[in-house]
Amino acid sequence: AIYLTIEKAVHVLGGLLGMVMVARALGGDTLADYGFAISLTAFFIPFLDLGMNNRIIKSVAGGADLATTLNVVIAYKMTLAPVVFGAMFLGGVVWGESHVSVAVALIGLSTIAMSMGDSASSVFKGLHRSHISCWMITGLTVLLLGSLAFSLHAGGGLAAVAWCYAGSRLVYCVIA
Repeated sequence: AIYLTIEKAVHVLGGLLGMVMVARALGGDTLADYGFAISLTAFFIPFLDLGMNNRIIKSVAGGADLATTLNVVIAYKMTLAPVVFGAMFLGGVVWGESHVSVAVALIGLSTIAMSMGDSASSVFKGLHRSHISCWMITGLTVLLLGSLAFSLHAGGGLAAVAWCYAGSRLVYCVIA
């Protein structure tokens, strides 16, 4: 329970610090665009997950075949990913300007990568190895905030912020 609480706190605190960094470096107008891109892509997370990560945790904890469980969950997510990405991107095009739709596309891809990584991370939770999942999320958050700090200090804009999300979450997916 302690590791799960720490993991959630790191994830939420990382999001807060990222928002503050973007606001201070890029100002209110870009913060609004950033908030739109994050909110739009976050809206689709439940559709990608649909309880599948909890299914992995319960199945693994119950002794089910890990390969079969992961195959079912990953097949579901990979089947749904193009549809979810298309909806995210369409929302970015319809409701945002062109520079925002690029950010939505990159953060949308990162959201799909995050969902895949979370599936692998759920295996550790099912094996009662939550400390591994906690360290993975902590590493992701440090990588994301570090890349944001570097990009913003170097003068990057909203696209650079979106690339930070895409890059760090792809690394998380591969490691997971």
